[in-house]
Amino acid sequence: ESNLIEHMGRWVMQTACMQSAKLSKLTGHAFPISVNVSARQFYHRQFVRSVESMLNKSGLEPSSLEIEITEGVLVEQTRQFINVLNNLKSMGVKLAIDDFGTGYSSI
Repeated sequence: ESNLIEHMGRWVMQTACMQSAKLSKLTGHAFPISVNVSARQFYHRQFVRSVESMLNKSGLEPSSLEIEITEGVLVEQTRQFINVLNNLKSMGVKLAIDDFGTGYSSI
């Protein structure tokens, strides 16, 4: 209700991208990360643009970022999900389904 989850989610992803990029530079090896994203954050109209901005700002390779969503996100707004998924895929960002099978057995 307070939209705090969106602000926190952006901060967490930005911080994770910055730290991963820093560790990659220090070690000379990719340092992939996985960040949980709330449904509210995932479906925000600026989400894809925000992810792209964070990657550009941090210098993190898109293939080093994996976004985790719950399977509930899949059943909420299918068309929008596919649109966001295609945009993330075209950037090279990975997607994982967290807690699969614990909520929606119809998938």
